[in-house]
Amino acid sequence: MPRPSNTSERQEQIVLGLLEVMAERGYERSSVAAVARAAGLSPGLVHYHFPAKRSILLRLIDYLADGLVERLEGRLAQLEAPGDRLAAWVEAHLARDAESDPRRVACWVGAAAEATRDPEVAAAFRSALERSHAGLVELVREALRARGMSTRPARSLAAAIQASVQGYFLLSLTAPDAVPAGSASSTLLGLLEGLL
Repeated sequence: MPRPSNTSERQEQIVLGLLEVMAERGYERSSVAAVARAAGLSPGLVHYHFPAKRSILLRLIDYLADGLVERLEGRLAQLEAPGDRLAAWVEAHLARDAESDPRRVACWVGAAAEATRDPEVAAAFRSALERSHAGLVELVREALRARGMSTRPARSLAAAIQASVQGYFLLSLTAPDAVPAGSASSTLLGLLEGLL
C-alpha cells in the first residue's frame, strides 16, 4: 500500500516558513534557503514543491486571505445586526486580540509592495482584495438599509473603509508611533458611525 502524499502539509510548512522570514526581513531579502531553514526543510525540498520564491508568495497571499476570511466568518456568525456585522469586519482586520498576528500584517504589506512590481503577484493580491471587498460592500449595503439610507454610496464607502484598513496596515509597520496603541479599530468605527 503506497504511503499517502503529504504534499499539502509540506507546502503549508513552506508557506509558513516564508511568513516567518518575510515578516522579519521583507520579501526581497527572504531567500529560499532561509525559508527552508524556517520550515525545517532542505532547499531542494522547497524547490521540489515550489519552482520559485514567487510561487510561495502567491500561495502565502491565498493563505493570508483565507485566514482573514475564517477570522471574519467566526465573528459574523455570532451577529445579526447590520451595524454590528460591519463593525465585526473592521475589527477582524484591525483589532489587536489573541487572534491577531503582526507577522501576517507585515507579509500582507510586503505582498502589496511586490504587487506593484510583479503582474502575477498583483493579480493574486487583487483577487484576494476583491474577495474581501465584495463581502464588505454587502455589509455596508446592509448597514445603510438598516438605517433607512440609500445603498447607492455602498461601493464608495466600502472602498474608503478598505483604503483605511490598508493604510493602517502600512502605518503600523512604517510609522508605528503614528498609530496610538489600540486606536485603529475604534477610530475607524467612530468615523463610520459618523458617516452612517
